[in-house]
Amino acid sequence: MPGRYPNSGILSRNKKPQSDKSGEYTGSAEIDGVDYWMSAWVRESEHGKYFKISFQKKDPQAAAGEESQVPVNEEQDPDVPF
Repeated sequence: MPGRYPNSGILSRNKKPQSDKSGEYTGSAEIDGVDYWMSAWVRESEHGKYFKISFQKKDPQAAAGEESQVPVNEEQDPDVPF
């Protein structure tokens, strides 16, 4: 659904994680006309629960329908404990 509203995206629960580093939630977003994959993890601090979110540019050559295979940039999130 990215593209329907500028600078927005969608996350849903990742039912098929590819590894322990895959986001608990995955999806896509369009920001300033650029498509991104999103991955999110639920974290907790003394202030309550929050989402840790990472973005990775989509490959412009990627075929439609591959959204279920969201790549995760492991170096981008040092807070992920695995």
